[in-house]
Amino acid sequence: MKFPKLVLAGAAAVAAAVVMSVASHAQDAGPQPAKERDGRGRRGAMIERFRERGGRLGAFMKHRGARKARMSAFRDEMQVTDAQRQLFVEKARAAQPALEAARKDMAAAIVTARAAFAAEKAKLSSTTPAPDAAARKAAFEAIRAPVKAAREKAEAALAPFAKDLVAALSPEQRARMEGFAAGRGRKLDDARLQRAAMRMLRNPMALAIAEAELAK
Repeated sequence: MKFPKLVLAGAAAVAAAVVMSVASHAQDAGPQPAKERDGRGRRGAMIERFRERGGRLGAFMKHRGARKARMSAFRDEMQVTDAQRQLFVEKARAAQPALEAARKDMAAAIVTARAAFAAEKAKLSSTTPAPDAAARKAAFEAIRAPVKAAREKAEAALAPFAKDLVAALSPEQRARMEGFAAGRGRKLDDARLQRAAMRMLRNPMALAIAEAELAK
């Protein structure tokens, strides 16, 4: 099929106009489209990181909420009496001086460790390629012994209070706790109960909750 010369000439003119328009637009825009693509890429990467972090945070909060719900159900099942709450409040308040002394000892140990880190880093900076690693080791050695001593001192002070709390458990409460531990593949004994009681004595929120429940 043959086209008239006038039609062919018109089609060629239209095609040339389209090509020139596209070329002119690309020339005017310059490198902006690439920058926009790069910008979208960076924004996309930031969004992906945000979603990933949000996903981890969401999973952590979900796990934390489930754990909190289990512990709340466990406390309800234990049926703690007001007399036991009052005993816990008295023992927790009596344990505060020992806990405060342990906190002060640990704070002093941290100050000592920081000084050891700075001194060791200054001494090794001119002779060691990586002074931070050696300085951190020196700081760890400086803090390990006093922190361990403070922890052992606090545990020794809390042990009598923890024993009193364990002794106040009723046989039914102890049986419920043993069943709770057995469901998680653990065996409950006095040593475990005393460690759990010491953790409660160290937790300021446990004292606040017991005081609030007694005030109702």
